[in-house]
Amino acid sequence: MKRKIIIIVATICVFALDFRVFAEEIIPTPIDERYGFMYKETNQMLPTNYYDHAEGFSEGLAVVLLNDMWGFIDKTGKEVIPLQYDGAFMFVDGLALVSLDGMWGFINKKGEVVVPIKYDIGEYDVYKVNYHIPPPIVFSEDLVAMLLDEKWGFINKTGEVVIPFEYTNAEIFSEGLAPVSKDNDKYGFIDKTGKVVIPFKYTNASIFNEGLAAVSNDNYKYGFIDKTGEVVIPFKYDDAYIFSEGLAVVSNDNGKWGYINKTGEVVIPFKYDDACTFSEGLAIVEIDDKYYYINKTGEIVSEVDFDY
Repeated sequence: MKRKIIIIVATICVFALDFRVFAEEIIPTPIDERYGFMYKETNQMLPTNYYDHAEGFSEGLAVVLLNDMWGFIDKTGKEVIPLQYDGAFMFVDGLALVSLDGMWGFINKKGEVVVPIKYDIGEYDVYKVNYHIPPPIVFSEDLVAMLLDEKWGFINKTGEVVIPFEYTNAEIFSEGLAPVSKDNDKYGFIDKTGKVVIPFKYTNASIFNEGLAAVSNDNYKYGFIDKTGEVVIPFKYDDAYIFSEGLAVVSNDNGKWGYINKTGEVVIPFKYDDACTFSEGLAIVEIDDKYYYINKTGEIVSEVDFDY
């Protein structure tokens, strides 16, 4: 079942912009086809086991894999949550997404199950996720979308079903609304009670951010609407991502990406092969297979260095 999360638009964007693991002083390091952990400042190795795979520390714990089982270690190298899961993602806001027997749920930092491990997460594959990338399923505004019997619904942090499992697709809540689709695969927006606020009439939809959401019409052209459903920026783009720091990255019919403001004015021309949203005044763009940071005037600040 296809489920597109527009805020996680590309590995390259999440890698180089703003995820908390980059600030960590201990990083996973490959050693003879295994993984250990190294202190960035001293290049000394953390006294711990070596693993088949390891993700970066998040909220004091790191996900590790050994003999096909996942668990968590702390910054002393101690395995604080046993290696007993078929799949696991890093902790976000005190909870981690874990899997047993093909089903998924959430645990807390004590290893206690908070959301029962009985749900699906769609087509996501834990083995395709490395430690730069956040989990594909996260709580937002105290709710998370999960899949049960091929339908999506929303659960709170106690595991209670708040919005029934009746959607073919569902994204996270943002600014009080979530884009969802029903049997006709058209998207609309619901509030936290499950009430339809914006009708099901779009072929795709992003979350709301800075008061606007990217949506596509029956011709698969993207524009932007406000929270009343009024079209603010016309449907004329081949693709579009959320607004961030006053700008949205959009693509034209030539496959090039540029940036517009909230009036639809082109601020940075359509000249990039790929592009990411702005974060802390910078965005990553691709030009001829090379990646650069640009500022909001479109000036190249530096080339992206992936050797972290």
